[in-house]
Amino acid sequence: MDAQDVQRNSELSEAIVEIVRSIKYERNFDKASQIVIEKNISMTSIVERTLRLQMFEVAKLCDAVLAKK
Repeated sequence: MDAQDVQRNSELSEAIVEIVRSIKYERNFDKASQIVIEKNISMTSIVERTLRLQMFEVAKLCDAVLAKK
């Protein structure tokens, strides 16, 4: 793993933390979906990197992303 991969993983982790925070504490699926679109994050990446979101929340996030595209 080179420095570029480490940087990319760090940025992805920070974005996913922000997504989880937006959903869990702010209940703001629009903000979370905007982050997903801007950072081009797959739902698989989100599910693989966090256990904090319930499947219902992931489904609502998917709906919000699809509505914005």
